[in-house]
Amino acid sequence: MTDALGFRAVFSVSLPSTNAVVGTDVGALRPAGVTNQSYRFPLPGLPASVERLEELLRPTLGMVLACEPDRIVVACSPAYVNDAANAALQLRRTFEKRVAIPVTLASDAVSEAVKAFGVTRVEPVTSFLPEANCNVSSHFAAHGISVVAEAGFSSAQIGRAYTARIDVAEILDAFERVDTPEVEALVQVARLWYVLASLTTCRRVTASRL
Repeated sequence: MTDALGFRAVFSVSLPSTNAVVGTDVGALRPAGVTNQSYRFPLPGLPASVERLEELLRPTLGMVLACEPDRIVVACSPAYVNDAANAALQLRRTFEKRVAIPVTLASDAVSEAVKAFGVTRVEPVTSFLPEANCNVSSHFAAHGISVVAEAGFSSAQIGRAYTARIDVAEILDAFERVDTPEVEALVQVARLWYVLASLTTCRRVTASRL
């Protein structure tokens, strides 16, 4: 399935239409010999359920296969909904059944990354409301990872391009507030913009786009 530029792998990346950050992020992470083929889906606001997220993603399913990818990356995960871990599993299984190739969700990827470092206690910074942060905590718990505390940027505009405009100083401040001796890693959840080099004031940072 690979091609002249993607001789190692071709990824189809499903991106929310309102997200002005994650496309650039995954491009910056792309290793040589891998290409990202991006496809946008509508996201008028955070879907209230995994079923609604599936509905929004469904029109892209036909398009993401057109380039014959080796893997599909869904750059939007239901880590904020009730029963978040099972919701993510449901979404991934639904996609894999329809496309018959491997699917990666951001929420799965960050949990595996945290565990790869042998970390069991984290403190996330999110762009979600407090009730959604509880669901994020349950997602980590289902993967054997404890959330010691969290910080969020609650806003009625969450799910829109607003999150790309959160100032880096605000994010640094949030990380510093949750950075306690009890935690082993700081995790960024959802579409908060930041400059990684600026995070040197924090002792432990794992970046994600749940």
